[in-house]
Amino acid sequence: MRKALLCSILIAAVLASAFAADIKSDLGKPFKDFTIRTVDGGTFRLSEQLKTHDLVFVNNWATWCGWCEVEFPALQSAWDKYSDRVAVIAVTPDPNDTDEDIRAYAEEKGLHLAMARDDERLFTKYASEGLPSSFIIDRFGNMAWIHAGSIPSPALFERIFTYFFRENYPTTKILENFRTLGIEKLPRFSSEELSKAACLKGSGIVFRNSEDANVLPFAVFSQNGRTGLVSSNAAFPGTVSAVLADVTVPIGGVLTFDYEINGASGQNYTFFELSVDGNPVKRVGSVRDRTSYAISLPTGRHEIAFSFCNNHSYEGDCYVRISNVAVKSGYSARQALSKMPSVPVADDFAIEFLSGEIQKINFAGDSSILEEIFGTGMEYIIINSDKVNARITITEAMDPDMIYTLSTFDTPETLSEFRTDGKGYTVTLETEEGIGAFVAVSCAQVYVTDSTAGYVYFADEQTAQALFEAVRYYDPDFKWEIVPFTDSSASSADNVVEETQSTYRVRFTDQYGSPVAGVAVNFCSDTTCRPVFSGSDGYAVYTGEPYNYHMQIIKVPKGYSFDRNAEYYTERKSSEYTLTVTKN
Repeated sequence: MRKALLCSILIAAVLASAFAADIKSDLGKPFKDFTIRTVDGGTFRLSEQLKTHDLVFVNNWATWCGWCEVEFPALQSAWDKYSDRVAVIAVTPDPNDTDEDIRAYAEEKGLHLAMARDDERLFTKYASEGLPSSFIIDRFGNMAWIHAGSIPSPALFERIFTYFFRENYPTTKILENFRTLGIEKLPRFSSEELSKAACLKGSGIVFRNSEDANVLPFAVFSQNGRTGLVSSNAAFPGTVSAVLADVTVPIGGVLTFDYEINGASGQNYTFFELSVDGNPVKRVGSVRDRTSYAISLPTGRHEIAFSFCNNHSYEGDCYVRISNVAVKSGYSARQALSKMPSVPVADDFAIEFLSGEIQKINFAGDSSILEEIFGTGMEYIIINSDKVNARITITEAMDPDMIYTLSTFDTPETLSEFRTDGKGYTVTLETEEGIGAFVAVSCAQVYVTDSTAGYVYFADEQTAQALFEAVRYYDPDFKWEIVPFTDSSASSADNVVEETQSTYRVRFTDQYGSPVAGVAVNFCSDTTCRPVFSGSDGYAVYTGEPYNYHMQIIKVPKGYSFDRNAEYYTERKSSEYTLTVTKN
């Protein structure tokens, strides 16, 4: 059974890769008439359907296609509403999908669309790049729209349909950006209104919406005495909403704001992003309650962009809200930075295995089919257990909210949602399904990555053999070998501090030489600050990469005071310091 499932996965990859190379666009041209026998015993003829309908919608799918399954309820819902004006035919190009398979699938999913095998080879003839994909023949018999990818939104299907039977559709007009249909109805706010709602009083920051027609605006919101700005693309999956701000930053200046995110959890590429002068510096891809954020900026004038990319699979309350935007300096800036969470860093961005009897798999021959399924740059391992513990490490230049973890059987998460063990972020990979893939991706911009670490893992050698035998069916020269896994991080290095790290010890005493517990001190590099608290012996200990850290006392126990203007810096190598706080 498992081998059959794996073969189906491979067929999916082969179909997608083979047809992607044969893309033919006939947009705006007459569509050749066709007749298809449907699995319910009827026939579907294009010319006959256009006599009684305003458009014909052709959907390409397969029984094994997960995103097709996600899309069908939305398509069915929209067609139920407009079946008198829209004709739909869903065809599968997979030769292994029999009439019986299709009927059983339709019954299981509650579908009553016209469904058929693709005997006319519509999928291979007309501009398809994978499954699901769709195209529309308009009332004039011309191809007017082509799309590859799932559309799991009934409202979006409805907007697409109505575009083609609106009154002002007197001739064929190709639908370009279908995702922004209806954005002209969104409310527009002036720069003055946006600035007043978003900023702390006296901040001097000027907000404005983007002039790009494909970027949806932000709107003003007011709730429970709080005002701010909110993204407006909740009903527009696959779009970006953005608002821009011009800020002037003094020496030592820090940008601060509050944000909250709803509806983004577990959705690929649905996230809030902060950019400075066109460069992404913060990305959050999960639901968040109201959260404060602070970031140091270079002195001078900058353009800030607050964006929300909505790739949600449904319409609803999917948004980001921002408020209390300000630029702070001096003590207020240092105080804002001190509240940012501590982030464990290492020398490399990597996935380390902490347990399990792991074996590595090496390949000889063409492994492109595996790359089609799992992606390039992946390593293949056998775990030989029900689960394995792993640690994801990041460098100081990385933000855990800009790193996504994608798993075959789990929803995507940002790295900041995982537990930390002082060295990195820990995760447990389970092998209940026999096979899985786990990837950590450092995102620099939308759909672009700086670096990736990933593994395809198998529960045992038998499961791996089943997949590789299926690959060899397509490539007789494909070979593999199983060797010991030599990643040193999987050994006993859990409690060892790397030689590339330094330890800084600060002892806090009062003016009489007695140790003081509960003093908070920040160790700041150019990009991050990490707070450490002194213990009962007065020592605050920080271990990190060798660096001339700026030490900032940010909090002392009640009854003590300290010099707020004092500046302290560490040596690059491990060192010890004594600092005095005054007992009142």
